[in-house]
Formats: sequence, structure tokens, C-alpha cells
Amino acid sequence: MSACSAPTAKSLNRYGQAEKAAVEAVGGHYVDVTPWFCSATCTAVIGRFQVYYNQQHVMGPYATFLGGVMAQELQLPASSDVAWQITPKILLPKNGALLKGTIAVSALAKIEGQQDHAQVQVLLTGGTYNNAVVATAFLSYVGWLAKWNTATVPNGAYTITVHMTTPNGGAGTSSPIQVQVMN
Repeated sequence: MSACSAPTAKSLNRYGQAEKAAVEAVGGHYVDVTPWFCSATCTAVIGRFQVYYNQQHVMGPYATFLGGVMAQELQLPASSDVAWQITPKILLPKNGALLKGTIAVSALAKIEGQQDHAQVQVLLTGGTYNNAVVATAFLSYVGWLAKWNTATVPNGAYTITVHMTTPNGGAGTSSPIQVQVMN
């Protein structure tokens, strides 16, 4: 990751002052976003987010994450809709899969509203388990990913769901899939 980092002075847009002057000349509000990307160093990863898609573009999840601070900076009114609807879908494992060892659980979700700080948990039901959290997912550029060591549960038939929540009151659970653990 250090190979993708650079000092702030070297990374800044050299046209920033000209952009600011042009925006303010027409009565606009210029927002210096440098602190949202750099401190003394500009890094490729901030928190749990990959920041850059390429030299000119920011990754969608990080841009979404910045939505709240951008709205505050622009003094936009807060949304009155706090009941965001989330509809997650499990991509992996497939329904009916035979699982052994550590596996990847992958999910996608259309989130109406902000996605910042969403929590995504993999829930297991079957045997003595009833919606037990077996993994927590992280947001990647391909969706939500979690690792689950299936050896932590007895062999048998289980149902997996993915449950997502957001700090602004959004919540949703995927359709269940059936899996068989055989370690």
C-alpha cells in the first residue's frame, strides 16, 4: 500500500486555486475535499475503503461514504426519510452448495439512500443455531464480502441469510439459501 501513497504536496491538483477562483467568481461555493483524501500523505485506502479507481476517479463506495460530509459542507437539508429500504442478495455460496473449510460469502444490495457505515452480517439457522452471526462482511469494489470458517459449526443442513443495517434506520434481509456443511 505504501507504493500507492504519496505526500500531499505531490498529489494535489495543481489547478485547485484556479478552480476555486472560477467557482467563486460566478457565486458558487467551492469545497476543498483535500482533507477527505489526504493528511500529510494521500493513501489508496482510508479506513475500510479503497479510495481510487484510477488517477481521475474515486471508487463508488468511498464517494457514497463521503455523501454525508458533502451534504453538510453544502448545507443541504437533512433527509426526512430515515427508513431506507435495503434488498440484499446472496451471490455466493449458491443455493444447495456443499461447504467445507473457509468459504467466501458474497452479497450485493441496492440501498436506497446512503450506504455509509452499513453493517452486513451473515446469519446461520439450523441445528442449535437460530440467526446466529457467523461472519461480518466488508464492502469491496465487487460488493460485500465475508469469510466464514464452516468448521466452527457441526456438519449438517443450514440456512444462510445476509442481514444489512444502516445507522439511519435502514434494514433488510436477503432471501435464504440452503447449504450443507461437510467438514
